[in-house]
Amino acid sequence: MFVLAPLDDADRAALSAAARLADHPAGATLIREGQRLSTLRAITAGIVAITARRHGAAVELARLGPGDVLGELSFATGEAAAATATALTPCRTAELTAVALAGADAARPGLEARLLRGLTRLVHQRLQPTGPAALVLPDFDATLGALRAIELPGTVTSFIARYKQVGDRGSFLWRWCWHGLQSTCLLPADAPWRAHTLAARLVAVILNVMLDDLADRPGTEVRFEQAIQRLDHPTPQSLRAPWDQLAPEARYDALITDLWHHVLGACTVLPRWERFRRLWHFDYQQVFNCMRYSMLTRELPSFDSLTENRAYVPHNMNMMVFSTMDFMAGDLPEESLGAVREAVWLGQSIGQLGNMIATWRREVPHRDFSSRIFTVARSRGIFTAAELATLPPAAIEARVDDAGLEADLLAELGSLRASLAGLAAEVRVADLSGFAAGIDTLIAMSLAARGLI
Repeated sequence: MFVLAPLDDADRAALSAAARLADHPAGATLIREGQRLSTLRAITAGIVAITARRHGAAVELARLGPGDVLGELSFATGEAAAATATALTPCRTAELTAVALAGADAARPGLEARLLRGLTRLVHQRLQPTGPAALVLPDFDATLGALRAIELPGTVTSFIARYKQVGDRGSFLWRWCWHGLQSTCLLPADAPWRAHTLAARLVAVILNVMLDDLADRPGTEVRFEQAIQRLDHPTPQSLRAPWDQLAPEARYDALITDLWHHVLGACTVLPRWERFRRLWHFDYQQVFNCMRYSMLTRELPSFDSLTENRAYVPHNMNMMVFSTMDFMAGDLPEESLGAVREAVWLGQSIGQLGNMIATWRREVPHRDFSSRIFTVARSRGIFTAAELATLPPAAIEARVDDAGLEADLLAELGSLRASLAGLAAEVRVADLSGFAAGIDTLIAMSLAARGLI
């Protein structure tokens, strides 16, 4: 029972001693969807069906047997159970309560942390079931060469060349983003404005990275706000000097302004620009407010909460902006706007979670704790604000790993994927199945590209 890496034989023996055995008749409900669990169960005999409600009906997701663990998501994260577990045959389970685990950990220090790491790996595997709902992580080594061989549009490469003189992100990031943008575009492959909007999107991504880096650096708050204010005005004379005559900071600021005007110009020529321009500006304000939220959490760490983090931070993916651009292109029916935006909101929330999982380690040395991993950590008391401000980066990473915090984000990601799949199946005025598949591609690439983006 509880055969999970990285538990050793002594760990498993300690957990077995702390657990109690329970017998269940056929038809018994071991876990009910929506229930919050304080008990982890391992099946020692019998078969258990895992079901979840989809469109008002119970759908069987899997059948588990001896050696399988039940309730790992809710036990590890404190979130409500995402599915129901029902005994198909008479079953026996080993049941480990949170109280019993705490006692075992006191006798064998570090046992709880090792168990949570094992549960994190199990959660990751459960996000990749067999069948049509599978999220399959690609063999990234096999696709890395293809990504590096991508030829980006000339209008984008000229901006990337200028960015290399003022920024530190490698060229791989832009090719990775291009792949993601193509996967999540709502326009059909043969749409006349697709190539135009995709190139504008990638320029917008460079703009987003530059503004976000300003927002993430302590002491640059005023520069960030000044950069935002300049976007609605002609480029000031101080930034119009020849590029090689500008100081480094002025080059950075000038490039931000040029990127914005390029994206704006690319949108103004779209067929339905006037119809949707106010929505586009509204969406961009949410992107900027997301960055302001990040700055405020650095200034007032106790201000950050899971509710507001979920509301603001996903806008950093820019997907709402990009979906409005797709409507401007004229190929999507306006009556689908609400349903499409709901799907895109779910998509950018999923994408943001994948990005957080892929990049949080890179951000720790810069004291950038805007990832939801740290919001969860503070809410659980794993870190205080003072500890995040003073602990060495390696110690912060180790504590996140020991607490199994990635499991929280993976669990939330799985729940959002199910919601997006349900919405894509229900909506008839727009084909969202391709978008949902593109989000799966994006998240799979994010998880596979840890340390590279």
